[in-house]
Amino acid sequence: MQKTSSTPTDRKFYSVVDPELDKYEGVVLFPDKLAIANEVLRTKELPKALRPKVPAEK
Repeated sequence: MQKTSSTPTDRKFYSVVDPELDKYEGVVLFPDKLAIANEVLRTKELPKALRPKVPAEK
């Protein structure tokens, strides 16, 4: 594993990068759960508190 700094200056925050994780890029690991989540997002409505505020039409 390799540690890389988040910025060019050497700060105390490091992220660990594992090159073996690159093989999972673009791969759906749980297709059945993804299908359920997409269906819920497509069919359910947002609560009123989370809906975008649209100005009233004249």
